[in-house]
Amino acid sequence: MTRPPYSLHGGGRAAGGMSNQLPYELIVFEEGDGHIVIVGEHGQQGEYISPNGRPPADPAHGDWRTVKEFTRPWLVDSVRDLEWEEDPDVPGRFVKWLDDNLQQGFRSQLVRIPPGWKAPGIGKTYFENANRLHYMVSGEMKVWQFKNPGDAGKAVEVKSGYLIYQPPRSIWGYGTEPVSEKGAIWLEVTYARGLTHGGGPIEKPKSLPGS
Repeated sequence: MTRPPYSLHGGGRAAGGMSNQLPYELIVFEEGDGHIVIVGEHGQQGEYISPNGRPPADPAHGDWRTVKEFTRPWLVDSVRDLEWEEDPDVPGRFVKWLDDNLQQGFRSQLVRIPPGWKAPGIGKTYFENANRLHYMVSGEMKVWQFKNPGDAGKAVEVKSGYLIYQPPRSIWGYGTEPVSEKGAIWLEVTYARGLTHGGGPIEKPKSLPGS
């Protein structure tokens, strides 16, 4: 499930679900400006209550009337229902698109590389403003750490459960050798600016000269 800012959501028995259900393998949450927008309440019997037929406005939790645009969550029963597609930007990689919201500057995708994959013509790159997070789901791969643009770099092996945070102006690279012996799958989330939606379109990575 991907739940962008200001998407209306609910659950529980009153909505027809069981409290112990967890049918989604991946969950990406965003909560707008951090406020909780209350659009109704549930009574003791689970019934939906809307005072005077309108959602209540509670300044302490955020006023629904100030929201400029409501959106909707996207639910997929299983990532197995999504096809692996060739990555249009990186040959030899494959992706499953979870959320590609260019207007709000947010992208989440599953990325897969096969055993023995080499990064084709990709040297050292960085973002001027964007933030990117990588969470290793399975497999292993080598990524490179650089202190500065002229640094030769150091290879670091990451495995299942690792989280990599790539803030603005941090240098990213794969090296020239095979990246993974067994292959790897990771969740990749990119924000245009900061770590919230609404930062404008995501920029293209910048390549460093001589890499």
